[in-house]
Amino acid sequence: MTATDPLQCTFEDARRTHLRQGTALSTNDKVTFFEEMVTFAASFGARDRLAGRHAGGASSPRPTTDGATEE
Repeated sequence: MTATDPLQCTFEDARRTHLRQGTALSTNDKVTFFEEMVTFAASFGARDRLAGRHAGGASSPRPTTDGATEE
């Protein structure tokens, strides 16, 4: 990307820049971000909703360890 205006870039330019910024983060920053996202999801009850979906409201059969499906 050689354009000086940050709004004048292609999708691929923006994607590449975003990936470079992500890989440039330290491990500590990545872990901190992950912990913040987990806290954010938990504050909205995402884990509880997902657990409820698996507990009794699953619409598709779940695979078991022997390859069969469980209703």
